[in-house]
Amino acid sequence: MSPISFQLQTRAADTFFTALSHKSMLKQYLDMNLLEQEPYPYTLVEYLATTTFLKVLGNAAVSSAFAEFLESTTALRKLHLDAGLGTQVEADGDTRWWSLVLKALPRNNSLRELSVTLYSMSDEEKAELADSVRRSTSIRLVSIDPQPTTDASAFVRRFAKDIEHNHILLTVMCDGHIHADVAGHWHTVQDTTRRNSGVVARAARLLKASLLDRYVTAALQRVMLHPALLTEVADLVKMEKAELVKLIRDRLQELETLNGFMKVAGVVKERVVCIASDDGCTQLDALNEDCWRHVLQFLFVDDVKEEIGPSGSALSCRELSRDSDARAIS
Repeated sequence: MSPISFQLQTRAADTFFTALSHKSMLKQYLDMNLLEQEPYPYTLVEYLATTTFLKVLGNAAVSSAFAEFLESTTALRKLHLDAGLGTQVEADGDTRWWSLVLKALPRNNSLRELSVTLYSMSDEEKAELADSVRRSTSIRLVSIDPQPTTDASAFVRRFAKDIEHNHILLTVMCDGHIHADVAGHWHTVQDTTRRNSGVVARAARLLKASLLDRYVTAALQRVMLHPALLTEVADLVKMEKAELVKLIRDRLQELETLNGFMKVAGVVKERVVCIASDDGCTQLDALNEDCWRHVLQFLFVDDVKEEIGPSGSALSCRELSRDSDARAIS
């Protein structure tokens, strides 16, 4: 595998350059087209001011510094990787530098957008890249651009594995060829991003929506589980994140009572009244507040199907009770 060229858009350049300087190899790996004079005409900070990206060739020592930067920075928002672009490799064929980058990537909590141009990479390396991106808890946009000599099939196939459990990816783009047998995996990825984008869009309506809007409330429940989505919603409603969290918590307090939850879910107008049990078991409407809060840990508003019962009717609670028990056990 050829070395990597990192095009790094960063708001924390000092940290990165400091890490590189500790390796005493900085002058060898900066873009020599920009720094071809001796002595070098810029300080590190001045150099950053002259360009919007840093180009670094793959090397174990430099990549270790870059990985350290990835793991420590809280300011990095966008990153572009040219994977496979380069002219030199380690003399012993060591590609640990690539593994260092892949391990560091999901440990970064600030990165929002990742774009990767695929050059000469094996299918195994593409799959490893997909695994690394899938583990991220912050990346919302992924763009893959396979060059004519390669394709993204191996990446997409691995990326689609269990992707339905990812709730923060909002956009995945692939500008290139994938094999026909991977089309189903690609559709799975797109279905997931549409679902996640829909959650963000619905949650962003909280300032205008009724307190009984089940779709907005369900979206807010989901958003509260993922800091990355909270950030997206805060940006959309132009509100500080802390203020948004308080607003959402106040709104979700309605769900802390059984009757409040069922009203928001559209099951009843006022309160839950269960049909008398033949076996003497405790019915849902007899649960105290502590028991209900425990059930609520496993229940979202959109888990309750709209067709369970017409609004205002008595609720037969057997199915919902069994479902809640199953969730608690699992």
